[in-house]
Amino acid sequence: MTRFEAPRGFHLAACLLCSASYLLTQEAFLAHLRCVHAALVPDGMYVLELTHPSELTWQPRSNRAWKVRDGGGELEILCGDPARAVNGVWHADVRLCYRPSDGSAAVSIRDEADQRGYTFNELARLAEQTGFAIEVALGAFDEEIALNDAKAHRMLLALRRVPTDGGSMRQNPVG
Repeated sequence: MTRFEAPRGFHLAACLLCSASYLLTQEAFLAHLRCVHAALVPDGMYVLELTHPSELTWQPRSNRAWKVRDGGGELEILCGDPARAVNGVWHADVRLCYRPSDGSAAVSIRDEADQRGYTFNELARLAEQTGFAIEVALGAFDEEIALNDAKAHRMLLALRRVPTDGGSMRQNPVG
């Protein structure tokens, strides 16, 4: 995530499901953003889905466990708790168990790794340092839910690659 080159310039890139939380230091996040910046065309967009910053302050907003069912079976997911973070980093213990409805054996997967949450202000500063402007910040996959809304449970950022040709930077609406 910190050392890659794209074969050409893209108009849109995305990093979803809190995958960027594996970037444990600001230096790693900066390196990641520099690579993404180089992979985008001027005014290209980068969408990030991250843990809501309130999760780091003992104010949980997202579910840590849930089940989903369909005709093929049931999937149960249990996730680690970001509120246990020290300096933004916590040890995530994620467990998935799929139970097929046909009676065949259940499949279980467990993953443990350190993850990091970031505040909005940290990310705004990192984005600016790497040539991005925050175009929008949301608290869910719903444009009506701002980052500071009581219903917010994610931090979704749309970062715009600022043109390097001296073009003007637009105001950053963050809701």
